Amino acid sequence: MMDDTRYARIPAAVWVKRQPDVSLLAIPNKGGYVYAGMNDEVWEIVSRCDGSRTIRDITDELVQVYHDDPGKVSGFVQSFIDRLRNIGALDLSVESECSMPRVLGSCEMMTPEYAILELTHRCPLSCRHCFLSAGRGSSMESGELFAVAAALVDRIGIRGVQLTGGEPFVHPDILDLVEFFVKNRVAVTITTSGMIDTELTRKCIRKIGRANGSLQVSVDGLRESHNRIRGNQNSFAKAMSTISYSVAQGVPVAIAVSLLDQPEQEIKDLAIMMREIGVYRFRLGAVSMQGRALSVKSESGWDFDSVGRLIAELKKEVQTDHFRIGNFEEQFSGGVDGLTCGAGTKIICIDPDLDVKPCPMMQCFIGNLRAQSWKEILQEGNRLFRGTEPPNSVECSGCTFKERCSRCYAEGLVNSSRVACCSWLSERSGLTKFWSKNVNHRGQ
Repeated sequence: MMDDTRYARIPAAVWVKRQPDVSLLAIPNKGGYVYAGMNDEVWEIVSRCDGSRTIRDITDELVQVYHDDPGKVSGFVQSFIDRLRNIGALDLSVESECSMPRVLGSCEMMTPEYAILELTHRCPLSCRHCFLSAGRGSSMESGELFAVAAALVDRIGIRGVQLTGGEPFVHPDILDLVEFFVKNRVAVTITTSGMIDTELTRKCIRKIGRANGSLQVSVDGLRESHNRIRGNQNSFAKAMSTISYSVAQGVPVAIAVSLLDQPEQEIKDLAIMMREIGVYRFRLGAVSMQGRALSVKSESGWDFDSVGRLIAELKKEVQTDHFRIGNFEEQFSGGVDGLTCGAGTKIICIDPDLDVKPCPMMQCFIGNLRAQSWKEILQEGNRLFRGTEPPNSVECSGCTFKERCSRCYAEGLVNSSRVACCSWLSERSGLTKFWSKNVNHRGQ
C-alpha cells in the first residue's frame, strides 16, 4: 500500500507539452526523451504534482473535481503515480518542496513538435530539380539562428528538428547548433547532399549519432545519373563517402531519391546497393513542380501512379526488417495531426530570412519572426490548417492531379493553378486568400 502522506513532485528534468488533442510528458532517457501521452484526467494529476501536495491531497481535490467515489479516485491516482515513479517521472518525499512542473505549449492552439530549419540557401550544387533553386542564396545570421533555436526548445518544446538547406554543412554555425540541440535532448536529423565531406561534417555526424539523431542523404541514381542530375562529377563519390562514414559510426542513414528520368531498374539496383551498405530507409518520390523543377517537367517520366507502383515493387522485392521503403511524405507522418501531416500546426519550417512556412515544400509564409511574435505566427498556422482537410479522393475525384496532390497541402496549392478550377481550394476561402497573397508577393 502506497504511503499517501508523501509529497508528489515532477522532477525538474521532466516537462509537459500541452496540446489541444493529446498532451505529452517528456521524460529524459539516454540522450533524448521518451514521450508519454496524457489525456485530461492524467493532466489533472500531473498539474498537482508540484511538491506542495501529498498524494492524499491530490486525491481529495480530484474527488471534488469529479464528484466520484473516493476509493475509486484514490486507486486511479495511486496507480498512475506508481507508473510515473517507475519511469523516473515523479519523486515522493516526506517534506513539502514546492516546484511547479515546466509546462510548454498550449491547450488553446497546436504548437509545433517538429521544426525544419533551412539554415542557408547556399549550395555547392545546382540540381536540376531543386524546388528552392538553391545556390547563392542567403543564410541565417548567427544571433537570429540561436535565438530561434532557444525559442524552439524553451518556449515551443519541439521533439525533433531537421537541419537542411540549401546545403546545411556550408553554414558556419552548424556544429554549435547541433551541440545546442543535442545538449537539450532534441532529436536532430540533417538532410544533405553529402558534398561537404569534411572533418566538421563528421563531427556533426558523430554528435547526432550519440543522441538518437539521423542523417538523410540525397542520391538520385547510380554514379552517372546522379552526377548528371546534380551537375557535379564528384557528387556521387562524395555522397557515398558521407553515407559510408555515417553507417560505420552507427548513425541511421536514410536515402532520398528524386525521380526525374532515371530507368526503373536503376532505382531498384540503387536500392539493393544501399541495403547492402547498411542504410536503414530508402525514400523516393516524384519532384514537386516548383523552382528549377519547372524546367524538367517535360523530361520526367515519373508520375505519382508510377512512383506508387515502384514503391510497392521495392517493398515486395527489396524491403527487409532493417531496410524500409517509403515515400518522401513518410518523413513526418505517423499520425502527427490525425489524418494530416500537421503542416502549419505541429510542423513548421523557417527559412534563412526567418520567414515561417507551414512545411518545407510550401513556398508561402504564415509570418516572419523579424516582424511578428511566435504567438501571432502560430495562431495564423492554426487558423489556416487546423481542422482543414488536405486534398482528398472525394473532392478531387475528377481531377488530373488527384494522385499528385493526395493528402498534401503543398501539392494541392501548387497544382491549383494548373487546372481551370480547383474544387478543393475553391471551398477554402482562407487558404485561397493565403495562397493568392503569397503568389502575388513572390511574383509567380
